[in-house]
Amino acid sequence: MLTDMKDSLRAAWLRATRSDREVPLTGYAQTKLSWARRVESFDELPAIYHDRMKALLGDRPLPHAVLTPTFPGFIRRENEKLLFSLDQHIYIWERLKGDLNCTCYALEDIHSTEMGMVLLQSWIEISGIASDGVFTTTTLKFNSVTDWLFALFINQIRGAAHDLADADREVEIRKFASRVQPNFKFGNYARRSLIPGEKVIDALWQPEIRNRLLTLLGRSFFRTIAMTHLLILTDRELIVIREDEASPHWRDESRYGGVWTYIPLDKIMSISLTLKETNLLALAIHLPENDSLESLFVASQQPAVDRFL
Repeated sequence: MLTDMKDSLRAAWLRATRSDREVPLTGYAQTKLSWARRVESFDELPAIYHDRMKALLGDRPLPHAVLTPTFPGFIRRENEKLLFSLDQHIYIWERLKGDLNCTCYALEDIHSTEMGMVLLQSWIEISGIASDGVFTTTTLKFNSVTDWLFALFINQIRGAAHDLADADREVEIRKFASRVQPNFKFGNYARRSLIPGEKVIDALWQPEIRNRLLTLLGRSFFRTIAMTHLLILTDRELIVIREDEASPHWRDESRYGGVWTYIPLDKIMSISLTLKETNLLALAIHLPENDSLESLFVASQQPAVDRFL
């Protein structure tokens, strides 16, 4: 019976990956279809990629490659994408019916990299100047249980040097405590975000900002203005960690998962700070091609924000 079930799941997976038709599946089977997978040989690579990959590689072996399959989820159906790195470039090839949409970024031309995880839904978003000279943003979505497959690409984009000693890591981590008092969740997120050899310069912590709308029958109702976020400035990059607006709450009102954005310092063109209504400070990070990222802080954070700038 177990063998029959495995055969049925495999047949459903093959139909979904080789056809654009919607295939009725159980919840478990649909979840399995959202798992990214490592492609270790040409035999495991769908045929549509073979000719273009062989033309790119020549006699070289297949590089580290990950396939994010097509599956009905994340509101809309996701297209299959192949992600791999080669010669200091990141390639994302998207399968569109019988053709491929190929996007390539030189590592030095990537402006920012975002990685998000909310329960079983994860994504990576890469923004920068693609090989055609156009500012482009590419998003890959996949099941969170397979997020470990993408660590190599994230570390490569961030310039992680695996030969650097990490003896001073705890010293750098302790700098968070001297600057901010994040909760346990963000403390762990901050620790995980540092790469070997990275030096922490400063950090800014801002809990969720909410406005009270009304109180009815002893219960208060709020409007969220800004999610909880933490900015970490290192000698290499700006790291922005935040909660996602769509993430559900725990019982203690904290939220599931988080979103990490990594911005190389040499991609920051300028910074600006403006006072907004309701006593809020808007810190804007301006990137090439009119791209930007904004973080809100309460006005009482002015000294810390000034120090950070």
